[in-house]
Parts: sequence; structure tokens; C-alpha cells
Amino acid sequence: MEWRISMLCILRPTIKFSLKLSSMILALVTVILILLAPVELQQQDVHHCWKVEADSLTNSELECPGVTARLLKLPDNATFADIPIEITAAFNLTMEFYTWAIEKKYFPNRIQTAEAARRFCENGPCSEAPAPETCCIWRFTVNTCPVSKNFTNRTFCGPWLPTDGVIVGHNRPQFGLASRSLWNATIPELILPGNTVILVTFFIGLLKISTNTTLFSVLRAVCGDGACDPSQNETCVTCPKDCGACSLEARVGGAIIAVVFLIIMGTGAIVENNNQKTSHAILEESGDNSDEEEEGKPFIYGKIGDTLVSVKYVEREQFLLTKNIRKEIKAMRQLSHRNLCQLVGICLEPPELAIYMEYCPKRSLRDVCHNEVMPSSWAFKLSLIQDIICGVEFLHAHGFIHGRLNSQNCVVDDRLTCKITDFGLESIRYNKPEEKLETFLEDPRNWAFIAPEYRGNAPAPPNIHMDSFSYGTIMCEVAQSREDPEDFNAPDLTEGERQELMVQWWDYPLPNVDAFEGCADDSTPNMTEYINLIRLCWSPVDVRPAFDVIRAKMDLINPRRKNPIDIILSLMEKYSAHLESIVSERTQDLIAEKQRTDELLHSMLPKTIANQLRSGQAVPAEAYSSCTIYFSDIVGFTNISSDSTPFQVVALLNKLYSEFDQIIDRYDVYKVETIGDAYMVASGVPRRNGQRHAVSITDMALDLVEVSHSFIIPHMPNEPLKIRVGLHSGPVCAGVVGLKMPRYCLFGDTVNTASRMESNGEAYKIHCSDATHDILSTLGGFHFEERGTIEVKGKGTMRTWWVTGRTRPPIPPDCCPIPIRRTKKTKVPTPRRPSRTPPKACTSAVQSPTKGNPAIEIIESELMVDQKIRSTKPGAPLIDSLDKKVKASLAPPPVPHL
Repeated sequence: MEWRISMLCILRPTIKFSLKLSSMILALVTVILILLAPVELQQQDVHHCWKVEADSLTNSELECPGVTARLLKLPDNATFADIPIEITAAFNLTMEFYTWAIEKKYFPNRIQTAEAARRFCENGPCSEAPAPETCCIWRFTVNTCPVSKNFTNRTFCGPWLPTDGVIVGHNRPQFGLASRSLWNATIPELILPGNTVILVTFFIGLLKISTNTTLFSVLRAVCGDGACDPSQNETCVTCPKDCGACSLEARVGGAIIAVVFLIIMGTGAIVENNNQKTSHAILEESGDNSDEEEEGKPFIYGKIGDTLVSVKYVEREQFLLTKNIRKEIKAMRQLSHRNLCQLVGICLEPPELAIYMEYCPKRSLRDVCHNEVMPSSWAFKLSLIQDIICGVEFLHAHGFIHGRLNSQNCVVDDRLTCKITDFGLESIRYNKPEEKLETFLEDPRNWAFIAPEYRGNAPAPPNIHMDSFSYGTIMCEVAQSREDPEDFNAPDLTEGERQELMVQWWDYPLPNVDAFEGCADDSTPNMTEYINLIRLCWSPVDVRPAFDVIRAKMDLINPRRKNPIDIILSLMEKYSAHLESIVSERTQDLIAEKQRTDELLHSMLPKTIANQLRSGQAVPAEAYSSCTIYFSDIVGFTNISSDSTPFQVVALLNKLYSEFDQIIDRYDVYKVETIGDAYMVASGVPRRNGQRHAVSITDMALDLVEVSHSFIIPHMPNEPLKIRVGLHSGPVCAGVVGLKMPRYCLFGDTVNTASRMESNGEAYKIHCSDATHDILSTLGGFHFEERGTIEVKGKGTMRTWWVTGRTRPPIPPDCCPIPIRRTKKTKVPTPRRPSRTPPKACTSAVQSPTKGNPAIEIIESELMVDQKIRSTKPGAPLIDSLDKKVKASLAPPPVPHL
């Protein structure tokens, strides 16, 4: 143990200042550790099992299922026969073994079930006089068997079978429980060099279980024996007696190496001296000391190799390593339980001693209770407090009393197992026994965990009943945690007031109904039974139960104990299902939002153009051979604006354009833009529709003028709203302009001419150019009035017309449908041959001015196709035209070559 302590003292600077030391010093330390420290060996998984009475004659092996026995720590190469060897063996039993052993009757007769055998082996008791009836593993031995030629035909060195008449025992027999997973022993030296069998034997019940491995050892080389052994670093420099004198070059090289070594050691000493001055600051940066403080010292963690450890510092001006302290360290080292923090090492260098314990990353039980991220189900809470029972019961069974049990000294590891810390090593931690409780009571939060018999009296060493009272308080805190009083640290509090707050704090109330019904589930304990157990733990000392009674009552409260990992997995499944429902709802919201976004986008850009831009495609400019442009504005808009507020102007335009937008949705047109009172619409762009664009725009213009007659200005109800309209047909070029706010714009002389038609028009009139008049006259269906020749800015003289009305009702979209561009994979349905008699819902044919009955005439297939497939008989009736050219009318128009 003294060797272990000295090695941990060597490692302590490495923990603190490993990032500061030079790489050469690290290499030197590594070499020293390799030469001095035992090396981890590959695990040996083969074990053998016999009856206790087996000997060299009756040694038939047994099956022994459910047993794991292996050696963990041995040198993996040649070692010296005269140095100590550390042995670590792992031993574990499962329910399969207990069931088999009970069936074969290898346990004492008083143990009749596998569960009883498991409790006997894991929880004890285990008396000081071990025997099969009083202790589970009642004997643990380590032996060595030197292998000679006479033993080469043997397969195993059993505990009864010596080789060459020699079998050596190297440790005082140990005993303990099966819950102790690791067993340690030391072989002082091997009696003979060569191959030696290392034999470890566990005696459990009426069985003995052994595992072994073979170790090769050699004698340490002695300089002067006449044999030069380079494998043990005997050279002309280290041992000239055996290897001869070195040449001059070798001596020079050795001198250089010695000088470099001295320089490195000097540099390391300087760096080490500087690092010693700032060691405390470096260590504090490596740990999180926000919440966990004890005795004014911060909670710090560091690393030993790749293992995270928590560091506890104890200030001592002087320290003497006595025999009693050695025994205490040994007993502490041998404590091994899943609910106890394992002692990793100790560094006994005054004035600041260091204790390295197993590190648990989930922090303390108090932090878990106040952490909203951790699960708050009762199954998880009960698992933690039952872990505390197992840990404390194991401590009491091995002669330890905690005495400082609280939620801060119960920590949670990464597997959500609760472990107990801050116990044992009292001769190192405290100068006198009374200091154990004195330092514990310095934190007022700990008053709630102190039994009444220790309050207000001179501190005395605690007993096992003190731990039972503390456990009752932990049960209260787990059920219903609470924060510190708001005024607890107020600087203006007097000592009496602070003492009164302390009394309120340590008088911890029993959990109320909310603690059990607020997060009720199938694992919620019975409230009455839970509170009765707390009251039993808080009962007077003479009737206060021990932890075996507390464990039995907790087993009744929570008979179906669940593994913490299973609890987390169950919660994760619930959270996953909840997240899936949330994702589904959010997906529906996203789809609805996407639809609204698409509608907004398509109101700003044509649908085909918007889809191309959204997919990242470039949208080149495109020329259109024929389209019709509509312009309109409000006559006298300047005067209306001057007599209105900006809000009233916005309300006026919004109402007007909303009504206009509803009308244009009925026609094959595209709203290009609105600027102030100007309203621009186009047809034939970006979707080509043959000659239909002139009819669509003109029908739309007549409807818009009709709406303006009846439009009422909200803030000027007696003021009429007059619009003037201009139309022109011709070629244009269209494309997307801009990146930040892309707009679909039309360019060309056709746009300018349409704007001139509007600016030279009159109120409530539709002013069109000669080009639009020609198309409409060819198709028919409208009344015109010739305006004559006028002077147009930038165009000279132009002959223009007034569109005064229709000679027919507006053409519904269902009678003259817009062609649908289909993909190659879509099957085009066969068009239904139109009836000779117009349907009642489609009486939108042109009314003949010369006949009494309505006749379908004049409107030709040019409404549906481009000029390249125009009929040569412009006067043919619509029915005959549809009969002959139905395929052409439904096919998409060809794209003209630019």
C-alpha cells in the first residue's frame, strides 16, 4: 500500500500540470512508470470448478454455469523473479449460478432458493470467522506453481497438485461478498525463474473455483557475474566489467547523452517550480465548483491516466503514516460495491493531502432533484433512494458508519446509479473525531440531516441510527425538493434571526399530496406507506430502524424495482411519440404556410417563372410575337389625393384594386404591376394563347369600367371615381429583373403605345389602337366607334378607336377553356364533341344582329390557336370550326422562333 501511495504522489503533479510540462519530461515519467508500475494484462476468462473436498485423486471438474472469474492485472512480458507482483482478479456470479448451485445443494441447508442465495452472497452478512455457513466467499487464496520438465504433460496446476513438490501461498486468505467485484493481492517474489503458474482460488459454499495464467520470469542481471545481458540494459557504459570497455566514440556519445539528460532535468525542475506556484488555480479551472462546496473547499476533478477522479484536499501541517492509517486505507481500498464510490488513490504530502475518489458526472442527488432536464418520474426517484439503502447497508455490514449522509454526498454516475461518497479515511480527513460533525454542521443546510440527539449537544461520534435519520430526510427531499429561504444569506440578518431560519430549514416538512399526485404514474408509491417510513426513520433513537429493516419496507413500497436505464428508455419512447405528433402538426402547419407563401409568390410573379426561380434555374428573357396590354388610371387622382390623408388614399386604392383583382381572375390575363393609380394588365404573356389575348383584355376592360361606375370612394361617397383605359396589341419582350425583389417586367414599344392610349383617353372610355381593333374586328363580338387620327407623343399620328360595348355576353371560361400544357407522361383525354345545341349554361355565343334566334358565329378557332393555324374562313360558324379543328384548339400553341 505504501508503494501505491508513493506512485499516486508521483502522479499528482501530472494531474495538475500535464499541459504545462514539456514533452521530454512526460517521456521520462512514462519510462519510469513502465519500469516500476504493473502493466494491465489481457483478461483471462478460463476458470475451473470442483468440490471443496477435491484432491489429486478425485478431481473431476463441475460445470458451474453463470460464473465469471478472470485475472485482470499481470505483466504481459518477462518480469524479474525477485520483485513484488500485484494481482487483481475479477469475480462475478449470476442468477444462473445460484439456481444451479441450489439444485445441486452446494449452499448450506438453511438456504433453499436461488433468490435467498443471491441475497446471502451480495448483502451478507459475513462474519469475522468465515465458513460456508457464515460467509458467501469464505476463502480467497493466491498460489504459484513453478513449472518444470516433469510438469510439461500436465494441463492445470490445481490447488491440490504441486509441481516438483512445490506450491507456494502468497497471501493471507481473504473473505467477503460476491458484490465485491475486484479482489487484490500481492506476490512478494517468485521462488524460481522461468514459467510459473499464477493460481487464484475462490471458495464459495461447497465449491472452489479457480483461474490461472502462466508468467515467465528471469533473474535480475548482476554486474560482475561475467555474463553481459543486453536485454537487461547491460552495456559497455552501464557494466564494463561484463561487456568490456567502450570505444572513444561510445564514451563521447554517452557523455553527450548525460549532458542532455541533465539539461532536460534542470528545465523540468524549473517548470515544475513555476507550476507549483499556480497549481491551485489550474486545478480549479479543470473542475466545476459552482454548486458543490464543502468546508470552504471547492469541488475539483482531474484525471489519472484516462480516468476521471474527484479530488478532495485536506490541509495538514504535519502527517505521519501510522500502522492504523495503513489498515484504514487498506480496508477502504477493499470496499467494492456498485453503490459506493471507489477509492482510486491517496497522496499524503503535507501541507495538503489529496484523496482521489471515483468521479460521477451527473453530480449530486440534490442537483438531480433540482434539475428540470432529468426525469422526475417516481420510478427514477425510487431507484435512486433504493441505491442509497444498498450502499449504506453494505457500509454498516463492513464496520463503516457514514455519519455525514445527505443528498450532497449521494452522487449519480453516467449510468444513473446513485453512489455514496465522503465516507471512511477519518484519520486522514479529521484531526479529531469530533471534527467530523463539526465541519458537517458548518453548512446550515445539513441541520435537516442531523438526528435530534446530536443537535445542541457537544459533537460526538455518530452511530448507525444517525444514518437512518439522515435517510428519512433524503426521502423527503427526493419526494418534494425545495430551495433555500430567500433571506437566508441576507447581510442584515442578526445571528438570532439566522438561527431561527436554520430551525425552519432543518424542520423539514413531510411531503404533501402534490408530491405524489403531481407526477403520478404506475410506479408512484402509496403516500401513506411512504410517509410512515419517513416517520419511522425520524422516530426516537431507541426505536429507529436499521437499514435492513428500511430495505425490507422499501421493497414492499416498490416491489417492481426498475433499472434506471430502462426508465430512461421508456421515457424516451414517450418523448419520441410526443415529438412525432408535434412534428406531424408542425408539418401540416408548414404545408399550410407553404401554400400561403406560394399564393403570395404567384401573386407577385407568374407561376411558371416563380417555380423556375425557386428551383434555382435561370430565367432568360423571352420574346412574344403577339399580346395585348391594358393600362388604366384614375382621372383626377391628384385632386383626390390632395383632399385626402395618406391613410385614406391607401384605403381607396386597396378597395378599388381588390375589386379589380376579383374581376381579372375570371380571364386569361396576368396583372403586371400597380404603381399609384396606374393599373397594368397583359394577356398572351407569359402563357401564349393565340389571338385570345385581345378578346380577354377587352372583356376585362369593359367589366372594370362598369365597376368604376358604381364604385364609392369610402371617404368621399358623393365623388364619382372615373377611370380611363388604353389598349394596344403587339410584340413584347418579357423577363425577370432584379435579385433582392425580382419583378416580371415587359419591355418594348407595345408597352409605351398602350400607355399612350391610356394617357390620351377619356373618363369611362376604352381607347384602343388600330392593331387591337384589327384583331377584335376579325374575331367579332364588340362595338367600336372611330375616334379618328390623333397626335401621339413619340409615335406621330395614329388612327384610334373607342370600344363602346359587346355584341354578345362575356365568354365564360368553360365554353372557351384555356389550353393546359401537359407533360409527356400525362394521357390527354379525348375531347367531348360539342353539341349542336348550346347548353343552357353556355349561351355565350354571339347574338346575331340580323336574326331572332341566337346563332353561334363569328368567334373562330383563332381564340384558341396561333395565327399559323388560323382558319382560312373567318366567317365560318363556331360549331363547324370546333368540329373540324377540335384537336388544334386543344393543343398548346407553338412557340414562335425568336
